[in-house]
Amino acid sequence: MVGTISPVVYRDSPLSWRVAAFIYTLGGIVGGGLVGAVTGSLGSLLPLTSYRRYVPIFVGLLAAAYALHELRIVSFPHPERRRQVPAYWRYKFHPYVTAGLFGLLLGAGFTTFIPTASYYIVWFAAALYGSPVLGMLLFAVYGAARALLIWPFSQWATTLDLMGQLGRYMDLTKPIMRQVNGFGLAMLAAYSISTYLWLPR
Repeated sequence: MVGTISPVVYRDSPLSWRVAAFIYTLGGIVGGGLVGAVTGSLGSLLPLTSYRRYVPIFVGLLAAAYALHELRIVSFPHPERRRQVPAYWRYKFHPYVTAGLFGLLLGAGFTTFIPTASYYIVWFAAALYGSPVLGMLLFAVYGAARALLIWPFSQWATTLDLMGQLGRYMDLTKPIMRQVNGFGLAMLAAYSISTYLWLPR
């Protein structure tokens, strides 16, 4: 995405790039929010009313399992599409439309490659809590977090050479990001399980 939404592509003015980045970020939030609302709505149809109070501990255990997965200690299923956004959209649509569509797809998550296992925790939490509003908020935050990364990275890539360097740097840091995500999931697991233990019975 850095190669598509960056000052190198939007050469007209700094404002052009900022508008595209804003549209991309908004698309990520909207795409994530829509998927979260649908996921929460479908989860509300599950016959889990009397079991909702156990959701925090289940999410915590799931987060702990996928923390081990991210730290490469064990391996768990992580279904995903091995595709990214359609490259031809860059030539078919106006650049701002392309930025918005890219944001929608990446914010939705399941339509493209999923970089970290935290997506699955967000999905299960939205489905198990069975709340469209909560699902929308969870996925909107996920979509925003994924989209906002483009701001510091893209702003730095002001030339083709710098863009190439940034791409190589991002490839090198992928294992580190997975470790950071693993520790984040471990903290979420501890928080969720402790929340359940402190819930009134």
